[in-house]
Amino acid sequence: DLMYNGRLENNIKPVPTNKHGVMSLFRALRNNEFVGMLPDSVASHGDGVWTNFFGQKVFATTLAAKFILLDNVTTFIVTSARVNGGFIVEYIPFVPESNNIANVVQEVYNILERVVLQNPTQYYWSYDRFRIPKSNPRSAVGIDK
Repeated sequence: DLMYNGRLENNIKPVPTNKHGVMSLFRALRNNEFVGMLPDSVASHGDGVWTNFFGQKVFATTLAAKFILLDNVTTFIVTSARVNGGFIVEYIPFVPESNNIANVVQEVYNILERVVLQNPTQYYWSYDRFRIPKSNPRSAVGIDK
């Protein structure tokens, strides 16, 4: 409830992190609505790829990359930095260099690294971003570290 209510604002409709939520996002895109999502969550089960992030392998969700690759989708990486009296918001246009899901995920994570390094005190994970999902251990894909 805390997370849901904290994200409620005018013209923002949070959706559940399940199949129904994903379908809601697809419908919104089909209706030429804006869709926003956090691209840096740990993937569950088989719905992710291993990608590099700050010198470590992380199991990253592919949903944002799949949306980025849809026809007629314009993508921005949006950052927000807290400053005295408010926020500075930056919209970074993003056009992937590849149509391969794993490559797009890596491109997004490269931008995230740059954003974090610009304002490292602004970025905080409330979860273990570098955890290894039991359902997809690194050893299963030949990653030792």
